[in-house]
Amino acid sequence: MIVLTDAARDKIAELLDGMPDGGIRIVAILGGCAGIRYMLSYAEASAKGDTIVRDGGAAVFLDPGSAASLAGTVVDFVTGAGGGGFTFANPNAVGRCSCGDPNAACASQRGAA
Repeated sequence: MIVLTDAARDKIAELLDGMPDGGIRIVAILGGCAGIRYMLSYAEASAKGDTIVRDGGAAVFLDPGSAASLAGTVVDFVTGAGGGGFTFANPNAVGRCSCGDPNAACASQRGAA
């Protein structure tokens, strides 16, 4: 299950205004040494097998393939001089290379940018 901060919940509720059955779909994409990437999109309704997270007026849909990768993730919405966006604090991504090779000398593991 994911956790929405108040800021994320409020932003999602704002984005979904007028979509009573809709939600934001979050998909976790395992991407080699880049780690986990997150794709967000509008969904008019949940799909069969989705994990549904409801908090206030916010609804988030997680497909079965992404739910495990997102377990324990805290989703926030932050604003700054360059605009705003969602951030993901995912305990499943800490210090891991998602290429699947435990022996890989990934840039992320060497501390290189």
